[in-house]
Amino acid sequence: VLAIAAGGQHSLVLVSDSNLYAFGYNLKGQLGVVEQYEEFAGAVFTPVRMLVPGEVLAMAAGGWHTLILTSAGLYGTGSNIYGQLADPIIAGNSKSSPSLIDSESSSGWALFGGSPPASLGTGDQHSVVVTEASTMWVFGSNRYGQLARQDNAGTWTFNAVPLELTVCDLEAVGCSATDYRIASATAGGSNTFVRVERNPCPPGFFGVPPFGRPGPNGICSPCPPGQFGTLWGQSGCNKCGVGKHASGPNATSCVDCVENTYAEVTGRGECTPCPGNTTMRGNGSSDAADCLVLCSEGSYSTADPVNGFGVEPCLQCDAGTHAPLRGALACSACAKGKYAGAGMSACADCGTNRTTRTAGSQSVAECLDMCREGYFGKYGVDNCAPCDRGTFTPGPGYSMCVPCGGNLTTRFAGDTLCLPACGPGEVGQFGVGPDCVPCGAGEVAGQEGSLCQNCSAGSFPSVDRTECVPCAAGTFQLAAGIPCAGCPAGKEAPSAGATACTDCLAGTYASQEATAECLACPDGFTSPGAGATSCDACGPGSFAAGGASACLPCAPGTFSSSPAASCPPCPLGTYAPAWGATSCEDCPLGTTLELGAAAVSQCVGFLEAGVEWSDPAQAGAPTRVALRFSPQMVIRPGESITVGLPLFFLPASGKVDLLGGDGAVSTSFEAYFANASLDLPFNNIRILARDGNPAQAPVSLEVPAAAGVRLPEQGTPRNNLALTLSTDARSGPVRELPINNSAPVGSFDGTARLSLAGGRLSVAFSAVMNIAAGEAITFELPKLRPVGGGAAGSSLQVALEGNTRAAFNASAVWEVPAVGGSGRLVLTVAGGGVLRANM
Repeated sequence: VLAIAAGGQHSLVLVSDSNLYAFGYNLKGQLGVVEQYEEFAGAVFTPVRMLVPGEVLAMAAGGWHTLILTSAGLYGTGSNIYGQLADPIIAGNSKSSPSLIDSESSSGWALFGGSPPASLGTGDQHSVVVTEASTMWVFGSNRYGQLARQDNAGTWTFNAVPLELTVCDLEAVGCSATDYRIASATAGGSNTFVRVERNPCPPGFFGVPPFGRPGPNGICSPCPPGQFGTLWGQSGCNKCGVGKHASGPNATSCVDCVENTYAEVTGRGECTPCPGNTTMRGNGSSDAADCLVLCSEGSYSTADPVNGFGVEPCLQCDAGTHAPLRGALACSACAKGKYAGAGMSACADCGTNRTTRTAGSQSVAECLDMCREGYFGKYGVDNCAPCDRGTFTPGPGYSMCVPCGGNLTTRFAGDTLCLPACGPGEVGQFGVGPDCVPCGAGEVAGQEGSLCQNCSAGSFPSVDRTECVPCAAGTFQLAAGIPCAGCPAGKEAPSAGATACTDCLAGTYASQEATAECLACPDGFTSPGAGATSCDACGPGSFAAGGASACLPCAPGTFSSSPAASCPPCPLGTYAPAWGATSCEDCPLGTTLELGAAAVSQCVGFLEAGVEWSDPAQAGAPTRVALRFSPQMVIRPGESITVGLPLFFLPASGKVDLLGGDGAVSTSFEAYFANASLDLPFNNIRILARDGNPAQAPVSLEVPAAAGVRLPEQGTPRNNLALTLSTDARSGPVRELPINNSAPVGSFDGTARLSLAGGRLSVAFSAVMNIAAGEAITFELPKLRPVGGGAAGSSLQVALEGNTRAAFNASAVWEVPAVGGSGRLVLTVAGGGVLRANM
């Protein structure tokens, strides 16, 4: 058990686990539970736990109410008939469970002046709260004056708002609120007792033991220098520790000794300063050894600086340097004109009109005589030379001269006096005024104060005689003082200010006078010698790039027919075997694999190419097509060979099986029919090489008659250009080539006819092919016999003399057979092959 409290008719017990238990009469809810609440005859005999937020810190039991202080705030339960729970809302009523009166989190203890409660008191029907700030607050019944207020004493007034009572409210005379404070208070049934005590001495003061209050004279004593007090009610002060001090009386704390001071003992009012020429790291020193000695003049320290100063151990300054002050971190080089030995605090001066070459000199031996006024030299002492005209030195010892500025100049080099200069184009004695006159003919003066000078050859004076103007490009001047003249044709002057012109180089020309730069001969033209005024065109078979000095012959494989910068290569299918070709020769057969062929051996095609079809080769009849050729180029896998069949009838486009030389379907080649297009303006068969074909490897393939190829209805011209081969091989391509040895096919244009009258048979036809001289036409007349006898099926040959597509009439007398002619009439032509056509 930590605490107990007894009220009018109930009791409270606080145990160590911060739980609060209540028992007794609970008519007004003073136990904080609903059990026996508002029951006049009932009582709670077994302690019940009062549920209240936070850790219970204090409690008080009144006549009919209870106050509880927890870490969460001040709570009240029970009767509030006179406002003893400080709740103006339920005046005249009661509460059966603890409710919040005030807290830090809800209002910052506003009901009690902003200070948390320190102790509680409860009477029969009133309450008392003393705060941590020693203020006292009362609320509830004042029927008997227990609230120490006169305005409603003796009445049954409801006082729910806490009223603050001060020491002066309790004392009639001699009140001093600064000297006394309320220490504690307790509440009886209808009265209140308050204990008042003197205020303890404040921090920085001390009083009479044991509570540190003012003595009999009512005065607190201040802490002496070197001591301090931090608390209220101290009966003595504390000494400052080493490294600290308290300089004045009534100190509440000690402060660190500042830099360059120290306190080796406790209780110091002031810190001891470090001796002169020393410094210290930081504050709060307690040891005189912390005072560090500064480096003397003429020395420096390489250690870490202390407060920006160098401290011992120190090094002597090197010769040529000095350290004028104590505590140096580095030595400074002597300025130019001064010198110093080792360990010096100041540099010595070389003396009048003497100086050193550079800063940092180490001895008087380095002092040298200065260049005199109007002269300059390296470092102001070596190899002194006069200043250029228009510049000067303000005194001796200068390493460079200063321009006079404005319109001033000097009379001569090394002069020390700047005077008004003659203007540009004028001259006077020494180039200065006051007697200035214009420069003479052919002379210029470019700057103020300059002397007049003659223009050199290749230039002439400007109008204001301030500068020499160079002759323009394309002109020249042989000697000074004569006009500039234009270069003659065939010569050039590319730069301004020329004194002579130069001949145009070979390959260039100048057709006009005053040419600045010769022009390069255009492409295909040249000028073989220097000084040309025009260019000659290259002849056929030669070329010249722009600016060339000679025409060169076209190399084999190239040609030219007109002036050009280069010879183009021979097109595909042509070649040029010799130098200087004016044109390329066509390949006798095939084409070339690339541009610029130089030999006929570069022409490639299909060797031993041939085609055959079914015999008899009747126009419009289905036929097999047998192909043979040996490509002179490599046919790679996926590349193809196209067989052109002009005027032949092909089935719809699509794939067709090919037969190899053994009569079986080929696995190396496959064929596709294609009708005429813009790229290939004739019906064709494209043969795809699945596996490729080496160069000059013979190929023998056959398109079977079942594939549907038909001979032309009207025939085709009978010559070796009737059919063509081409390829898309990357080693090609090869343009269309003839297939040799192809059997000719022709017709007679569908006009062939015969008639029989009076035993005379007449035949008429129009040949759709070339019939060479010496070739013959044969009329096969099956089942007919010639007059005069003979076997049936005889034929008649007619020799022609070069008829070409001309109508030809032939008549013969024939015996008509008794049974009539039921066979076909066939017209053939011999020579280079047999052509058949129906009549």
